[in-house]
Amino acid sequence: LGVASPSSSSSSSFSTAATYGATAYRRAVEIGAELYAGGELVALGSLLQAARAAAPSDALDPSHDAPALLFLQALRASANIAATAMEDAAKGGNLGGPTVSEALGLFFRAASGIPDAARARTLCSAGSLAGSGGNSLVGGGGADPLLQHLIKLLRGIMSGFPAAVAAAEDDAGAGLPLSRLEYYETLMLFFERLGCSAGAMQCAHAALYEVDGGVELEQQGQGREEEGGEGMTTPMQPTGGAGTDEEATDAGAEQRRRQRAARLWANLLQYALDLGQWRGAYATVLSVPGAEAQSAALRRLVAALCEPGDARGGAAALVSLPFGDRLPTVVRALEGRAAAAPLDVIPNPALMLHALHMSRGCPQNAAGAILRHARQL
Repeated sequence: LGVASPSSSSSSSFSTAATYGATAYRRAVEIGAELYAGGELVALGSLLQAARAAAPSDALDPSHDAPALLFLQALRASANIAATAMEDAAKGGNLGGPTVSEALGLFFRAASGIPDAARARTLCSAGSLAGSGGNSLVGGGGADPLLQHLIKLLRGIMSGFPAAVAAAEDDAGAGLPLSRLEYYETLMLFFERLGCSAGAMQCAHAALYEVDGGVELEQQGQGREEEGGEGMTTPMQPTGGAGTDEEATDAGAEQRRRQRAARLWANLLQYALDLGQWRGAYATVLSVPGAEAQSAALRRLVAALCEPGDARGGAAALVSLPFGDRLPTVVRALEGRAAAAPLDVIPNPALMLHALHMSRGCPQNAAGAILRHARQL
């Protein structure tokens, strides 16, 4: 994995060293991918240690901070999440602990191998988004093809068919590299599979920032595919509906943005509820776009606060959350749960409703809630 030091007096030796550095980087990533797919985590750690020790002072050596190797290092760190879940919970609480923080930091640093939306649009227009097949050093501004392959491999492993899925995605998306939106969505599902809601929450947050650019890139990629297919059609085509087509395309893109964002907000709310981060969950509810979707999210929050046997302080949080003009929705949700819940359930929705009214200075409503509970008893 070493890189030959270039001679400053010879442009040919500079080119040779650069090519050798890229080849070593590519080979290290290929071997690392095979080791991770085979579950050889100890060998993967040794490989990464050797790659990072290969002449880190050499400007032509990409291995010390290359996106694909950072991604492999993050995968190696993530292998310890499940094993140290209890220890991390004790050290880091709801934040996930040092192991999760290390893995997330490496994953976020590896995202430098995927151009942001503005840069990707420029490269896509120039036809250079996919890079040069992995033979160039990282830093040219395009997408790192080795990182793209690792992401597709991870998707395949999560689906249960690593080799087949990775090969199929490589063939189908050779000219359409994954966007940062897809990158963070993949990592969100990865942490969710590990049972790490804290890591999944951070990735969902990052994905939300990339929705607009990611959907736009997907639409641009679909347009390029359609333009490629139009070359096989007959030259006699009507052009009178161009404006209508553009409006339909914009409307479809806006709908995809809303659907993608709504799904991410729903995931983010679920992760906050899993962690018992009630204030964070309520902040997520307020951020959900659309009145109906927001009301549905608020009912999900109330249901989690009333979860039978839950000892994470849901009842106390219900009294302290600043519901404001959303209080009627919360009251109706609690009344429905109080009517259907067993009388001896803890926490009891009827008593929670009584406490909620009392905390809002409404003793008459509180008396009505406790009276209905008394009649049930």
